[in-house]
Amino acid sequence: MNRHSLAAREEGKPRLRLFCLPYAGGGTSVYSTWNRRLPPEVQVCTLPFPGREQLWQEALLDRFEALIERLVGALEGRLDQPYALFGHSLGALVAFELARRLRQLYGTNPVCLFVSGRQAPHLADRLPPLHALPAGEFVEQLRRRYNGIPQAIFENPEWLRFFLPVLRADIALLETYEYTGERPFTCPICVFGGLKDSLIGIEALEAWRVHTVGAFQLQLYPGDHFFIHDDKLPLVAVIAAQLHSEGWIQGGAHAGV
Repeated sequence: MNRHSLAAREEGKPRLRLFCLPYAGGGTSVYSTWNRRLPPEVQVCTLPFPGREQLWQEALLDRFEALIERLVGALEGRLDQPYALFGHSLGALVAFELARRLRQLYGTNPVCLFVSGRQAPHLADRLPPLHALPAGEFVEQLRRRYNGIPQAIFENPEWLRFFLPVLRADIALLETYEYTGERPFTCPICVFGGLKDSLIGIEALEAWRVHTVGAFQLQLYPGDHFFIHDDKLPLVAVIAAQLHSEGWIQGGAHAGV
């Protein structure tokens, strides 16, 4: 992977880059409207994972360290401006570890860390692991646990044959992740969650607070684990407001999609 795999808005004069990471089994298309909903001071850059989208020919990665190093390589030449990170579910955990790795390597810190739909990284996963289950049982457990995965994927053998390895690799990333303690960030952390998310409770979202000595904000919205798909929610506006309050941008989010 290299920096040319980043899909970014180039027009305008951005003051910072917002790197966005996908959730397990998903792609970066969930961020496709963010380009026009954020002010031009923000350059939205999506970071796809290997094995899907424009990186579909690359090998899937199912270990965290390998994925983080690949993403660090993708960011080469893109850290010359201030940056923020956003990730949902698996993407939130990746955003957290990517920020820590960039701090280790370059001494940089994001201007803000936006995390969504994921418990704090130091908390143990309370759910039994799925990634090593036989295919049939793996699919059945996925359907029960993640009801936001489109039913059409499970009903179409061709799609399932393609997506099953992707889902298994991403679930393995989550289930084999091992947290190691480091000093907290100095940047703000802004956390988003769904009020009807059966996977991630409010206390698990609140627990992100220990990972910053800066400001902390928790925003809760109607919806389940995949509330991020509801464009009517003010999630993007909150991101813009946070960046504005920190003095990084002048404008707020644009109405509509």
